[in-house]
Amino acid sequence: MKSNPVFQLSFAAFFAALHFYLVAYITSSVIAERLGDQFVAPLFAGGSVLALIVFFSAPRLLRRIGARGFLTLMALIEGAAILGLAGFSGEIATILSVLAHLGFSSLVGFALDLFLEQATDAESVTGNTRGIFFTATNTALVLSPPLMGLIRTSFSFEMVYLASIAFFVVFLIAMIPLYRSFKDSSYNNVSLAGMRFAFMCADIAPTALAHLSLRLFYALAAIYIPLHLSSLGFSWPQIGLMLGIALLPFALTTLPAGKLADSRFGEKEIMITGFVIMAGATALLSLSLPHSFVLYAGILFVTRMGASLVDITTETHFFRAVSSRDINSITLFRMLQPVGYIIGVTLAAGILLVLPLQSAFLAFAFLILLIGIPAALRITDFR
Repeated sequence: MKSNPVFQLSFAAFFAALHFYLVAYITSSVIAERLGDQFVAPLFAGGSVLALIVFFSAPRLLRRIGARGFLTLMALIEGAAILGLAGFSGEIATILSVLAHLGFSSLVGFALDLFLEQATDAESVTGNTRGIFFTATNTALVLSPPLMGLIRTSFSFEMVYLASIAFFVVFLIAMIPLYRSFKDSSYNNVSLAGMRFAFMCADIAPTALAHLSLRLFYALAAIYIPLHLSSLGFSWPQIGLMLGIALLPFALTTLPAGKLADSRFGEKEIMITGFVIMAGATALLSLSLPHSFVLYAGILFVTRMGASLVDITTETHFFRAVSSRDINSITLFRMLQPVGYIIGVTLAAGILLVLPLQSAFLAFAFLILLIGIPAALRITDFR
């Protein structure tokens, strides 16, 4: 009996996600600890600029070495970067490793998109297919912070990075059967003109803007929420468990939301609901609240409830409109991750010049709504 490629890919992506998410919430703290707080925003911005440069060269590499070779190359660089963070704590080594990690990790996700697009049989079930995939990766997202907290209870940050590498090796092994069956498409060059045309497409532009708003939230959350919780006196094991609880919606709601987007409500209604929930809960972090583990875990849970709805609906709507050959559109969409980091850390740096971190969360919530809601209102459902 032939194995289902979507389930095979989802299994492999589960371990890739464990690798990425295990270190996602500690990198800003590692930078601050080794180099100082003033290096956090510049390094995240620098890594994101590097990612954009590599994205533009991706089609040329894909034509030369194919998606399998491209994924392998990106994985080798990412693995070396994480090993650098685990084995070397010097300033230069930390800077180079962080830049490489931030610059190339998103390209692994870009390559997986090509595999997933080929594994999708029909656009009418894109929501269900991507729901299966993201349920796997989001389960890893939920498990990673508590696991990180457990490791940090007895070991240093370096051990967290070593555990991350172990999961990455499992991911690469799990990809071997998919390597054998994958067939490369023709990859056109990425050009500013082509991306401008893709962004002007009525089916793509509002979805891209909505996804950019989500990426802004992810960037701000990954960098500043752990720092905020640490400043409030929560320990790293507490922060890890809190984030694990908060991220449960990604595992619980992604598949049902994808199916509903396919059959009943459409992406627009679910997306708008997600933005309102996400921004409202983010604004609550600006208040002076009791020092309660349950309270903060609950607020973070609600932020991710909204984010999970926006995540699956923007992904589903976008990938209904494109094919695996539409390299300009896919590149544009995946470039929103580093663009979101660049815009996020730049705006946050300006906001934090005039507001303390706690109050800044109200401004963060406003930014999410300012970009996300108008974009979602412009979306036309495919169902």
